[in-house]
Amino acid sequence: MDDRPRKMRMALPFAAIGLLAFVVAGAAVFGARGAIAQGPDVQIGSGSGLVGDSVTVHLEALNVVSPGLAAFTIDVGYDHAVISPTDCVADPDDLFNVSPLCNTAYGQPPTVVRCVGASTTGVQGSPLLCDITFEILAVGCSDLTLDVAEFANPTGAPIAFVTSDGSICGVTATNTPTATATRTPVPPTATRTATATRTPTRTSTPCPDGICPTATPATHHRERTNTPKPSATATTSAPTSAPTVPQVTPPPPTSTPSGGAGPNIVAPATGSGGGGFGLTDWTYCGAAGALAVAALTVAVRRRRRSE
Repeated sequence: MDDRPRKMRMALPFAAIGLLAFVVAGAAVFGARGAIAQGPDVQIGSGSGLVGDSVTVHLEALNVVSPGLAAFTIDVGYDHAVISPTDCVADPDDLFNVSPLCNTAYGQPPTVVRCVGASTTGVQGSPLLCDITFEILAVGCSDLTLDVAEFANPTGAPIAFVTSDGSICGVTATNTPTATATRTPVPPTATRTATATRTPTRTSTPCPDGICPTATPATHHRERTNTPKPSATATTSAPTSAPTVPQVTPPPPTSTPSGGAGPNIVAPATGSGGGGFGLTDWTYCGAAGALAVAALTVAVRRRRRSE
């Protein structure tokens, strides 16, 4: 019995596995070669602005490996109707020691910006080659295209590279609404305000009928203190001598009539004229009466004591 079909069926899986491994290995090899062939990236930046603005872009080489970049010449093309170069600085970081140069009006007529530099030892890494400034002339976009004329290492051998173009666009101003500060009303705070108090004014009131009362000075009453007095012991003693009773002598008559029965007593003249007793006469009479009362009082007391 022929068993070749069975053996072929058994060998098919192994063949498929071997083919898959071969494809994977080939892809890895070719991918590595492509990566090595790609080399550094020569690129220029992009920007935008209003008409009349200036925009600066960087021309640089990224990921330069050993032995490094020793010489380069690169032209930058642009749309003359949209932008115009106004300034260019070659080798801003001073890495290339052989007379770097940047020309903003290269060609006849000027059509490109040329950037040139060289180094005797080679520059590795990501060196900055040129800084180029453009003025925006109109609204629109202009591509920045790169044309690399030279890119070599210190031995003079060319270095494989890729390029990345840029662009500059002129835009119109847009009216962006500006936030307006809105004042939020603050409720008033009740503030107590001092009210002026009217001070009464003393008004002089005229006295009725021209008669004004006289101010009576305030009298300060001293508090009376009742101090007990020592009690006196009544002692009865007989008077040593009798009191003297004053003698009242009546005034003599001023005139004696020459005739008639009995004496005629005439009261002395008083004041400005007229009959009757005067002030002097009443004084004498009062004194006489007072003496008589005093004598009578003394006599009564003596009699009571003697009893």
